[in-house]
Amino acid sequence: MSIDQRIVKATEQLEDDVQLTHTIVNGDENTEVQTEGGPVPTHAKVAKDTGLQDWRTVINTGAEAGQTVFHLHVHVIGGRPLAWPPG
Repeated sequence: MSIDQRIVKATEQLEDDVQLTHTIVNGDENTEVQTEGGPVPTHAKVAKDTGLQDWRTVINTGAEAGQTVFHLHVHVIGGRPLAWPPG
């Protein structure tokens, strides 16, 4: 594969990734996003399905921030008063 072909392929993948991210971010409490690994609910759907009316979403990035599983996942925290600042 030539360098030009690799650039075109990488650009197409980036466009696909941006579209998926846009879909997830704009999902509502009824949305599940279809991925290669199966459907992934939005944080709003998780909150609704567990009966939360108010919640906080957290993404830890890096060990010093508390990340222990090194892939993207979102924590949906609620069901009690939450202080600010967190931690």
